[in-house]
Amino acid sequence: MWWKFFVGLAFGLFGGSLAITPLFFPARQKSTDFSLSSADYSSQKFSRLSAQEINRRTLKAAAAIEGFHRSY
Repeated sequence: MWWKFFVGLAFGLFGGSLAITPLFFPARQKSTDFSLSSADYSSQKFSRLSAQEINRRTLKAAAAIEGFHRSY
């Protein structure tokens, strides 16, 4: 019954390839662009910003991230 060996081998290879597939093809997630290319941040030096402006921008970014997480 040599064919049972080959059938078992084929199923084993197929099952093994299915088991390791997630390692090579991770699940796609919704991508979000958090780039600093908006007009609010365009080519400014952050060292010139006041503490109040830094706090305002930080809170604005945190609110955007919190809203993104709540949408799931």
